[in-house]
Amino acid sequence: MKNIYFTLSIIFCSSYLQSNPLNGFSVGVGPSIGIVKSATFTNVPMGVTLVITTPYGFKLRPLDFTISAAFGGYQGEFEEEAFNPSIMGVGGNLTLASFVFAEGHAGIVGQGFGYRGFSGLSLERFTKNIPINLLVGSELFFSSDIAGSGNASGWISITARVDYPIGGKVNRKSNVGGPSATVGGENGKSGRPGATGSPEIDNFVKTTFDLNDKIVELKEKLKGVSDGLTESNKVLSEIGNSSSGPVGWALVELQKGFSKSKNSITTAVQSLQSDIPDLPEIYFALIKESMIAPETLEELLKGTEPEEALVATFNKKAKEKGVPTTSKEWIKSLNLELDPTKALKLKLGKINEGIVGGKDKLVSVPDDLKAIGEQAKSLLASAGELPKAAKSLGFSKAPAALKSIKATTGVLKNIPNEVTAIGDESKKVMEEIDKVLKNIQSILSTT
Repeated sequence: MKNIYFTLSIIFCSSYLQSNPLNGFSVGVGPSIGIVKSATFTNVPMGVTLVITTPYGFKLRPLDFTISAAFGGYQGEFEEEAFNPSIMGVGGNLTLASFVFAEGHAGIVGQGFGYRGFSGLSLERFTKNIPINLLVGSELFFSSDIAGSGNASGWISITARVDYPIGGKVNRKSNVGGPSATVGGENGKSGRPGATGSPEIDNFVKTTFDLNDKIVELKEKLKGVSDGLTESNKVLSEIGNSSSGPVGWALVELQKGFSKSKNSITTAVQSLQSDIPDLPEIYFALIKESMIAPETLEELLKGTEPEEALVATFNKKAKEKGVPTTSKEWIKSLNLELDPTKALKLKLGKINEGIVGGKDKLVSVPDDLKAIGEQAKSLLASAGELPKAAKSLGFSKAPAALKSIKATTGVLKNIPNEVTAIGDESKKVMEEIDKVLKNIQSILSTT
């Protein structure tokens, strides 16, 4: 094999079922064994083909187009010279039925324009439980100028190609064939199969996926409570780690809210009729600075009224700056929230309320899980009789019904695992809730 060809081609294919849009890459390789040649050949070319198919492309209904790359080479005798043709071009792959396909490429073959056709049988239905697809058929090659002589030429080969899906098996879905179970979620919750025509099977599917939806709802409920608990723990951790204690933390939080009151503070300062042009900015900065000053915190911890504690610190700093001092009455007129103890209790109260509400949401989880587990066990016990119901639907509908049973049973078998996992996580969250509630009470008892 002397020459290797490379081709980027568009593959025409019917709908591909992919479990993940990022998957779908496959590598196919197989021999091309010549069986019929044109008169220009001394012997029939033989070779090997390797094709890499990607999941990328675009739709042109009823076909899907995807990008692929192919490598290979063929060798034969042409006018007493070795012949090593290559192929470059655009091609297509179309599954005509669930097991019949046709594939073609048009472009450069050898040194002229030509095409390659490949058609035959797809044995995917026999390889669905193993990670390969097998294609068996014949190839037709044609070139307008095979070796620079100006003569048209071609040959026919037989090929058996094995496609290995790199990122997960991709099955071709026929445009022609019997009905199949439609996978499409109800309300986007769970991809449940569509109706099969058997009340017994359809009830099995509906009940199973209803249980699965309940599992999803419980997981979402648990996640919501857990996320809220995480946020609460974050705030409580900040309070606990504050170097100035819970009251000092609350002072900082109150100070952060002063920016909303800047306009009213500025207006109040302007009414003082001072000769200092930038007094409003100075006063605003001094109020913020005084609010979190150690001396203010010290006075508050002694039980001093917030406005009185603030004005004492403010006036001290005002004298250092050389600006007018003020009074407790003027500070009160600003209507600022200055009581850190009140603010802290309000914050902790809201956290406590949210956590208690979350705890109430989880109270019914153990009973809900028990009921789901018992129902799942009962459904699994009845699943063994469903294939009989599928066979009674007849040859055309039975395969889709069996596929629906298999998919549903797979979901059903996983429910006990989910029940156990949710139960364990729920216990952990409840234990964490109790710890947080005790932590809140401990903080409140110190303020």
